[in-house]
Amino acid sequence: MTLKEKIEDMNNMILSGQMMKAFKKYNHKELSIHEDIAPPTVGKDAYREREIESMGMIEEFHGLEINSWLH
Repeated sequence: MTLKEKIEDMNNMILSGQMMKAFKKYNHKELSIHEDIAPPTVGKDAYREREIESMGMIEEFHGLEINSWLH
């Protein structure tokens, strides 16, 4: 699979409600995410827990559109 095909696959999984499946398939075990002024979230397991917590706060989901991506 090319990088473009992987990104399209990941986006399609997310758009079809398979966010955690896409997470498991495409996120690296040593990922590090840093947002705003919060300390970085390091490691796939820690990031997964953060995403589960965030998704638990969503009351309604009205859709998602991906207009562009950087590579």
